[in-house]
Amino acid sequence: MDFLRKAREEAHLTQQQLAEAVGLSRNTIVNFETGRRIPRMDDISKIAEALGVDPVAFFANPTIPREASPGESKRKTGKEPVKRDRRKPCKTA
Repeated sequence: MDFLRKAREEAHLTQQQLAEAVGLSRNTIVNFETGRRIPRMDDISKIAEALGVDPVAFFANPTIPREASPGESKRKTGKEPVKRDRRKPCKTA
């Protein structure tokens, strides 16, 4: 959630400081900011209060986590992604 990161930075808080203020781990805040996790409504309320923002602002421009596309997979590994025909079972030795 890009909004979360921007709001946290404008409040001059580190991820650790925000996490402590709302009773979450720093890793959870990182996951919210990167879109790996979506915060629950009660977490949004606590975070919004700690940052002094309206909770509705979190929904103005949501970032929804998605799976990597085949092109992204290739860029990360340098290899073509394996394409499987899902109709046929894999052969076992």
